[in-house]
Amino acid sequence: MTTYQEDRVSPYRWVVIGSLTSSVGVALTVMFVIGLLLPDISEELGLSPSQQGWLGSSVIFGNLIFAIPANLWLSRYRPWRVASLAFLGVAFFTLLQAWSPIFAILILGRVGLGISFIASQAPRAMIIMQWTPPRRMPFTQGVVFGSIDIIMGIAFFATPILVLWLGSWRDALYVMSGVAFLTAGFWLVFGKERDTAEYRERMQAQLQSPLLTIFKYKQLWIMGLGMATSMMAQTAFQTFWPTFAQGSLGASATATGVALGLMQVVAGPTDFLANALPALVRRQPAVLAACGIATALAYFGLLYVDSIPLLYLLSILRGLFFAFFPVLMLMVYQLPDIKPREVTVGIAFMQTSIWLGASIGPLLVGFLQEATGDLRLGLLITAFGPLVLVVVAVILQAQKVGTARRLATSLDTGAEA
Repeated sequence: MTTYQEDRVSPYRWVVIGSLTSSVGVALTVMFVIGLLLPDISEELGLSPSQQGWLGSSVIFGNLIFAIPANLWLSRYRPWRVASLAFLGVAFFTLLQAWSPIFAILILGRVGLGISFIASQAPRAMIIMQWTPPRRMPFTQGVVFGSIDIIMGIAFFATPILVLWLGSWRDALYVMSGVAFLTAGFWLVFGKERDTAEYRERMQAQLQSPLLTIFKYKQLWIMGLGMATSMMAQTAFQTFWPTFAQGSLGASATATGVALGLMQVVAGPTDFLANALPALVRRQPAVLAACGIATALAYFGLLYVDSIPLLYLLSILRGLFFAFFPVLMLMVYQLPDIKPREVTVGIAFMQTSIWLGASIGPLLVGFLQEATGDLRLGLLITAFGPLVLVVVAVILQAQKVGTARRLATSLDTGAEA
């Protein structure tokens, strides 16, 4: 059996993974920073609550529709080339949003941003597998997700200050597009593939269509359910909570930016630890359950607490227990005997689950606000979403125990024979 020669993996892999991660982090920042810009955008363009919901969800629809077919198709091509085009697309569509004179073009820019981001997922998964020994995958994934959270957290801190300093949400997006072009250029220069014999062997072992991964691994459906409901709450709060906090809790734009920034910055180290500490990796269902309960409690508190220090503490609590995201994504790589192209489809399935929940969240809140005039009600309903992780954890733990028992029985039978 061929295995990775870990001592032969060059330290240069961190340059490759770092340049990849920075571009992904910038793309996600532009996707989810919209909540901090929404009050100014709505004022300038005269958006209704439902239009605000469409704006928050529009970036998701391209991902939702194209995640699986795009990852299946793009996994056939050179990862470096696909990633390069995707990151340049992120920068271009961010620039288009900044320029957009009307709502329709703004929506178009967000849809294009979503499609560009989803196109980067297949090459990202394949390049990480090329440069990471299987035994080191949890550590690498922890570094990747932790770094992305820190990048997004810094951006959330900086965005209100940037808007205040530049005087316009458009100028803030122009700056973000410049950063996106810069990180794309960094990838073009320093990104590199590592086509090893082990990797080629795993690719050639792909006999069936990787699309069958969705049916081969039933765990994906359970994991996807937990991801979808949790992301429904996250995108709803990232899109509408800044508006709610400024209007109902007396928080300033800067305070809401700090709160969202704390969620992401604090999530960075905990996301790393959840995948890097063997004790937590062995107890993934327990981690998921704890994350679901704590995240829901934090969201409930953010709707009723009007003390800024307490809002910050609740944001920190939410950040500490965001680890469900990297844990669920890591579990795709850990599915039994999964092949590289199967991983890309598994990741695409999880991404589809993410974007399904993420698209429902802002739309649900926007339409409920328009129908009832109560923004808190819509946010409150979505805040229950993370509690589904508790159910998911119970099911996955039961499956884990059942698999262990079947393996033990098989070994005992073999020994007796």
